[in-house]
Amino acid sequence: MKIINPFSKILVIRTDKIGDLVLTLPMLKTLKHNFPKCKITVLTRSYLSELTKSFNFIDEIILEDDYKKTFDLIKMLRKNKFDISIISNISFKNV
Repeated sequence: MKIINPFSKILVIRTDKIGDLVLTLPMLKTLKHNFPKCKITVLTRSYLSELTKSFNFIDEIILEDDYKKTFDLIKMLRKNKFDISIISNISFKNV
């Protein structure tokens, strides 16, 4: 069954621990498989960047640590105009 691609840019937010990022990798791979033309961007922390760079189904990495102010990060994310964002770690502090 062919899936129609309604998105061109997907942001996945995973800013916690390395094991949790590893558990998110199958979801990222599935997203890329189902939406091959879609650009997959992961927002994470700098200590996880080497791990995320090693997977070809991740097109871009944004490092939360590069932004000293939350406002600057939000401004940059809005500028990118992602079609959808997925917060893969459930926490009330993310709401």
